[in-house]
Amino acid sequence: QIELKVMDVLVCLAEHAGELVERQQLIDTVWATEFISESLVSHAVSVIRNVLGDDARNPSFIETIHRRGYRLIVPVEVVVSEEAATAKVARFPIPEQRIEPGRSPYPGLAAFTEEDAEFFFGREAEVARMWRKLTSRRLLAVIGPSGVGKSSFLRAGVVPAKPEEWGVLVCQPGEAPFAALARAMVPMFGGDGEAIARLVGLQEPGETVAMISRWRQHHGQALLIVDQFEELLTLNPREVQASFAELLRRAVDEADVHVLLSMRDDFLYRCHDLEPLAPVFEDLTPVKTPTSEALHRALVEPARRLGFAFEDDGLPEEMVSAVEGERGALPMVAFAIASLWERRDVEHELLTRQAYADLGGVGGALAQHAEATLKTIGDERLPIVREIFRNLVTAEGTRAVREWDELLSVFADKRRSDAEDVLRLLIDARLLTSFEEEAVEGDRRRRVEVVHESLLANWPRLVRWQTQDADAARMRDELRQAARTWDEHGRHPDRLWSGAAFREFASWSERYPGGLTNTEDAYAKAMTAHARRRRRRRRIGAGATFVVLLAVVAIIGGFWRNSAALKPCSQRVP
Repeated sequence: QIELKVMDVLVCLAEHAGELVERQQLIDTVWATEFISESLVSHAVSVIRNVLGDDARNPSFIETIHRRGYRLIVPVEVVVSEEAATAKVARFPIPEQRIEPGRSPYPGLAAFTEEDAEFFFGREAEVARMWRKLTSRRLLAVIGPSGVGKSSFLRAGVVPAKPEEWGVLVCQPGEAPFAALARAMVPMFGGDGEAIARLVGLQEPGETVAMISRWRQHHGQALLIVDQFEELLTLNPREVQASFAELLRRAVDEADVHVLLSMRDDFLYRCHDLEPLAPVFEDLTPVKTPTSEALHRALVEPARRLGFAFEDDGLPEEMVSAVEGERGALPMVAFAIASLWERRDVEHELLTRQAYADLGGVGGALAQHAEATLKTIGDERLPIVREIFRNLVTAEGTRAVREWDELLSVFADKRRSDAEDVLRLLIDARLLTSFEEEAVEGDRRRRVEVVHESLLANWPRLVRWQTQDADAARMRDELRQAARTWDEHGRHPDRLWSGAAFREFASWSERYPGGLTNTEDAYAKAMTAHARRRRRRRRIGAGATFVVLLAVVAIIGGFWRNSAALKPCSQRVP
């Protein structure tokens, strides 16, 4: 009889028989979120040796690799009992009631969620290291390129692995970060009507920190995760960015909450402008493309959980090799395996090589799917598709979340019905995703976004569209932010562009091929009317000045004539 942790060490060594298992790997695998010293690993190995009658100096079972780790040097044979051999899934038995009919273990371009945690493989060691950091640090950042799987890592890896006494809250800033945080907190207060009432209309850091503190008191420790933090930088004006950054720092300092930000690495430097978040630069956690071994597990294990296997062992290796070294490897593999799952051989419970060939391999799966979707939509409606994506992509090549009605308001009334049909087709094809968010005041808002940023880089047609629209896109983003700020502040004239800014907009609007939302159109009309009033006032002012000038000239002329008439004669004639 040995302790469970000691047995886990032996199992880990057996799973990697003949291979070096480093001490840190044993710690990540066996102790996960716990802080331990390396001496505890040495003690566990010593216990195993004593039980097996092994000698560290002349080993028969476990070899010590000096300053690195251990290697199990005896042959390992997997012995399957007769009962397990006849079971549908020997290694991962799952109660039938947990398996939803037609459920896919691969979300494709969408991120894994907490509900998908049982199908999330390949990041176990990284999750363990993340929690060890979180328990000792208050303000951290997870960074990585677009498509590397940051959201999946957090939602299906970090959150489900939380220690029992921890409370975890996840939000995504969007265009209204305070409201997004308030929505995320609503379920945490259950039926507490007074607390929910206080969440309505949160826009000020002090009051928001008070509500975070109230949530924090229900847990031994608390973690606030702000996923896709770059949305704060790309979808909000500077004053909102500064205010929300102040809130996060106060949540750490005053509410005793751990804060973890997740953002694209190319936006990290812009955090330098947000002084309260300076500590994130002290210990960044990069999320990299999974190793080949981890990608292999991510392909094989989810299918195995549902009793399926690859037709031959070389197929998953071939899929991993196809994206080796590619920056967008993970989303491309994710989409390909999701498509392969849809073409699975249900009768024989296999993922087949023929289905993979029909997809065009990993590289061709995404573009092939997108182009096939456009054929279904029809060439005559391609301008609608382009306009939809134009409104869902920022000038910086990131996704922008739009409300359903706001997005459709870009189209004229006679095209609205067609546009809504196209929008639904794009969502059904999983190129876009639609979701509802419950507002703090109780109503639900439907939102739309591109399913994953990898689509923006890997679909040649969309890349071409973005390149063609590059010059106009930045002004469109600035207009969108200005219009939203103007609307939120009661549409006050002081928020309208004027002078050089208006002239630049007027020149841009003559060239811009797309439409504007209702709010943007109202802002543009208000700007134009304001500019006309200013020109009218200038003309009236100039005219009045001219009239006054004429009057002054006339008065001076009159004085001069009178002066000449009254001038005394210099000499009297006798």
